[in-house]
Amino acid sequence: PLAGRVEVVGLSTSEAELRVAEKLKRYIPEAVVTVAITAAEGNRVYVLGKVVNPGAVILTSPDTTVLQMLSQVGGLDRFADANAIRVLRSTPQGNRILPVRYNDLVKGEQLDTNVVLMPGDTILVP
Repeated sequence: PLAGRVEVVGLSTSEAELRVAEKLKRYIPEAVVTVAITAAEGNRVYVLGKVVNPGAVILTSPDTTVLQMLSQVGGLDRFADANAIRVLRSTPQGNRILPVRYNDLVKGEQLDTNVVLMPGDTILVP
């Protein structure tokens, strides 16, 4: 209650501890703060369309890429338009659409389209 609401999205546990301690400094100058993650349920990515197992997937690593997530859902089905994949991302400035060039990626080309995913992203596979 002394710290109030503390935003820790995207922070490691040690970074979250420092942020909470900073908020408490006014009341407890030498506060010792421990943060423990008990579940990652809120960090989901949604995979829709022509993949083997579409649905919500828990994002377990902060640096998971589109290719890694597509492998987690079993890959593309044979009718997928692999170079037309898009990542839909909500930002404070509005929705963004990020292209993914799967066929090029597996050839080692267009590597910048292997987007690092964020919680709440939706991968659309036409």
